[in-house]
Amino acid sequence: MSQSDNITPPPGGNSASNAAPQRPGLIYHETRFRLPRPVLSWPSTFGLITGYATTGEVWPEERNQQANAALERVLVSTGCWMAPITGYSPSTGHAEPGWAVEMTFEQCCKLGEEFLQDAIYFVENGELFVSPCAEGKRDLAPVGNFMERVDPPALSPTAPNPAQVNANAVRTR
Repeated sequence: MSQSDNITPPPGGNSASNAAPQRPGLIYHETRFRLPRPVLSWPSTFGLITGYATTGEVWPEERNQQANAALERVLVSTGCWMAPITGYSPSTGHAEPGWAVEMTFEQCCKLGEEFLQDAIYFVENGELFVSPCAEGKRDLAPVGNFMERVDPPALSPTAPNPAQVNANAVRTR
């Protein structure tokens, strides 16, 4: 039994019989990433995986959180290096929390497929790629330099601005 068996797709949603696109669409190429805290040392190769609803599907927030928590449990059980990361679209604001994980490309695709993902990101020597998860369709399509797409934690819209924190602290004295 897979770890995600209790995470079932909504009616008419993604299933093993739905074919993933040959190459992920352009929406994957505009993605940026936010970090809740700095990552001091990145592995030379790692994947970016989320448990949230796959592209084009809408799941209730509770289901998204449950799926991502189940993914976290699986990752923790492997003992691999991992760090929280959120991928987001600057044009729509859509964001999906997920994980940067030190695993092979094949391991990342298999895990992505297990968690109903159409595609995963993969980083090799600082270069970001996107690939469908489905076996037989896996193909690393270049996206660009990974670090150029990562917002520093202090600049992330979800992180407090240090200057504002200091200004607030002064005003509350």
